[in-house]
Amino acid sequence: MNILYIHESVPRPDKSGCDLRLFGILKLLRKAGHDVTLLARFPTFEPHYCNYLRENCIHLEVGAEREDPEAHLFWFGGTEPQFQRILRRRYDLAILPLWFWRHVTIPDDFLAFIRTYSPSTRIAVLTDDRQGYRQELVAAVEGSFSQHEFAADFSEREAMYYRKADAVLTISEEEAKYVRTLAPGCRAFCVPFSADLQPPGPDFDSRKGLLFLADYDNFAGRDAIGWFAEETWPIILGRYPEMQLCVAGNNAERVGNCLGKNTSCIGHVPDVGSIFHRHRLFISPVRIGSGIATKNVLAMSYGLPIVTTSIGAQALGNVSDFVMAVQPDAQDFAAGIFDCYNNDVWWTGASAASRKHVDEYFSPFRLETALNIALSQIFSAWPKADQPDVSGVDLPENAFPVRDPSGFEQIILAESFLERGDIRNALRQFRYALYRLQFRGTKARYHYIRTVAGIAACYGKMGESDRVRDCTEEIKRTDTGVVVR
Repeated sequence: MNILYIHESVPRPDKSGCDLRLFGILKLLRKAGHDVTLLARFPTFEPHYCNYLRENCIHLEVGAEREDPEAHLFWFGGTEPQFQRILRRRYDLAILPLWFWRHVTIPDDFLAFIRTYSPSTRIAVLTDDRQGYRQELVAAVEGSFSQHEFAADFSEREAMYYRKADAVLTISEEEAKYVRTLAPGCRAFCVPFSADLQPPGPDFDSRKGLLFLADYDNFAGRDAIGWFAEETWPIILGRYPEMQLCVAGNNAERVGNCLGKNTSCIGHVPDVGSIFHRHRLFISPVRIGSGIATKNVLAMSYGLPIVTTSIGAQALGNVSDFVMAVQPDAQDFAAGIFDCYNNDVWWTGASAASRKHVDEYFSPFRLETALNIALSQIFSAWPKADQPDVSGVDLPENAFPVRDPSGFEQIILAESFLERGDIRNALRQFRYALYRLQFRGTKARYHYIRTVAGIAACYGKMGESDRVRDCTEEIKRTDTGVVVR
C-alpha cells in the first residue's frame, strides 16, 4: 500500500517522545512492505534526520522556510497545486497526527483537501492525547480564562476530526475508549508506544542522584520541573543537603533559571543510556498529560526505577509494585523519593520488574502486531465521503487552504451566528478564533477583546453569569478601558 504521513516537521527521535514514536511507526510501515512518504510542513536545519529517513527508503517532502509569522504555515507556502502534485501518487492511506501546537492543526490543513482531491484515500487521525482533557489539566494549573475556553474548543474540534476520519490511532487503550466516547461509532485502534529493551546497568551502590528528562518545548515538561524545583526540591534538600538533580532534554536551557542549588542542566543528550545508567532514581513530577509519558517507559527500559505522579503513571499498566506513583503534591512527592532512594532491596526489584514490564507491554513486536491489525481493518473498508462539519465548528467557504489563519474570519462568522440567535455555533466559532489569536501576540489585542466580549454575550444568552463575570475580568485585565455590556 502507498501511505502518506503528514507531520509538523522532520522528526527528531532523540529529542522528542512523539518523534521517537513516529520513527518507530515509519520503520514498521516500511518493514511491512508499504511505500511511505513523509510530508513535513516546516523545514529542518538538521539534515542528518532527513538522511536517516531516506536511508530507510522513506520518501520525504519538506516545507520551505516562511519568514512572516502571520503567513499561512501550510507546506511550500500553501498553494493547492503543489499538494495536488503529491496526491497524484494515489495514496491508499493518509495519517494525520493531531496536536494543537499551531494555529492551524494538520487535520485543519489537510483533511478536507484530501477528501476533495483524493477521495479514494483513507484518512487516519493519530492522537497521543485526550486533547480536551489534557487542556483541562493545563487550565487547572494556570487558572487562566483562555485555557478554560481552549479546553472546550479542543474537545469540540477533536470530536469533529475523529468523526470525519476513517479511523483513529491512539497510543493507549484508555485514549481509544475516550475517542469512542467522544465520537460514538468512530473506529479507534490502540497502536501503543514501544521501546527497545536495554541491557541492565550498574547496580544500586554505583549510582546516585535524581534525573529528569523531558522535551522542554512541551509546556508539560516545563511545568513539571518548574513545580518540582519550586515546591519539592527544597523539601528534599532539607533532608538530604548533598542530593543532586540532573535536568536533561531538548531545550533544557528554557528552564535553567528556575533550578535551585545542587542542580545541573545538561540539555540535549544524544545517548540517553549514559545518564540513565548514572542515576539512582528517575523523577517524573508531571501534572499535565494524558496518554503515556514516553520518558517513563524509556527509563523503565533501562531498569531505572521511577517516582512519578498518578498522572505520570496512567496507561503504564499494573505497575504499583515497582513504580512509586503519588499524588501531585510536593510533600507526597518528596516522601516517595525518601522511601525509595536508600532502599536497595526495593530498588533492585523495581529495576528488574521495570525491564520485564517494558518487554511484555511496550515491545516493538507488540506495536508491530497492533499496527498491522489496525491497517488491515482500515484497508478493509472504503473511505468516507466528504462530510459537513457536524460538530458545528464551521469554516468559511473555500476554507482550505486557510488563507487567513489569524482567526479574524472566525470572529466575523461568530458574530453573524450571534446576530441570528445561533448561540451554540457562535460560541464555538468565538472559541476557535480565541485559540488562533494567541499566536499573534500583542498585535491581536483589539481582536482578542472583541472575541472575549463575544464569548461573554454568548454566556449571557445562556444564563451563565459566572462565566460572564470571568469574561469581564479577562477584558479588564487585557484593557481596563473596555467593559462588557
